[in-house]
Amino acid sequence: MLTSSDFERLGILNESNGVKVPKNKLAKLMYYLQCVFSVLDCPGFEYYTDYTHYRSLTRRQIKNVLLMAQRFNPETMKSYNLFLQNSKLISMEFGNQFYDANDERLPYRIRSSVLIGGKSFKVLQVMAVNQGWLNKNFYELMDLFASAWCCFCCDKDCRNCGKKTCNCFCYFIYCLCITFLFLFVYFICKRIFGF
Repeated sequence: MLTSSDFERLGILNESNGVKVPKNKLAKLMYYLQCVFSVLDCPGFEYYTDYTHYRSLTRRQIKNVLLMAQRFNPETMKSYNLFLQNSKLISMEFGNQFYDANDERLPYRIRSSVLIGGKSFKVLQVMAVNQGWLNKNFYELMDLFASAWCCFCCDKDCRNCGKKTCNCFCYFIYCLCITFLFLFVYFICKRIFGF
């Protein structure tokens, strides 16, 4: 099993060592999942983490990425001590840093496996992380997703809320709903008032 010094030597210990995440909300969320799946042994989840090819995902796969991110949210990861917010464990220039689960520098004893969403996962590493990294790679993105006007397929400005949104599909659904509402009110008024 690789130790934290092996990961450091290979240059994959933290986000600034050669990791280039596209400036896209979905890509950042997939990068978050890649970090999660570096901590846990999750074979078969590759499409959730291939953030360089985020454009090739179908709408269904995008929805699955969002659901998977919610399942492995930072609060869940912190509850098992898999995400540690400990400034002593993170270099000043990095937002996150990985440690072997048996590293003696860790303040807690780490379980060998955890149960998340009814499934058991083997623990491979622990990630020390600061709040800024979590905000940028999870919380801000999920806040956008929670808004009914925002999605992850493009980066156009939303006319209504000022956030980033996909106007192509969301705006079409909005117009369709408004049209049906207008027609419904029109026919009710015509029936009641006879005009």
